[in-house]
Amino acid sequence: MSINSIFRECVTEELPNGGLTKVCGPSPFTWLLILILIFGGIFWLWMLVDCITRNFKNSSDKTLWIILLIIFTLPAAIVYFFIRKTFSTP
Repeated sequence: MSINSIFRECVTEELPNGGLTKVCGPSPFTWLLILILIFGGIFWLWMLVDCITRNFKNSSDKTLWIILLIIFTLPAAIVYFFIRKTFSTP
């Protein structure tokens, strides 16, 4: 199994004149990766906007989180999602 077969799915179809043709398109794995990238990007953007607009107890925490979200993107967004309430002012 090559890396190309993971991302492409090919089907052999018969032509009206009796010949054969190979039709290739994206595999289901490719569509899954595209969906993960789209939803991951939306989630990351949501966490970045939340960090920018949230009132933090310490302004250096806000700066640090913005830098972490820009550098480490999705892993930082997931961590920020679970601990964001501990940094905000009541």
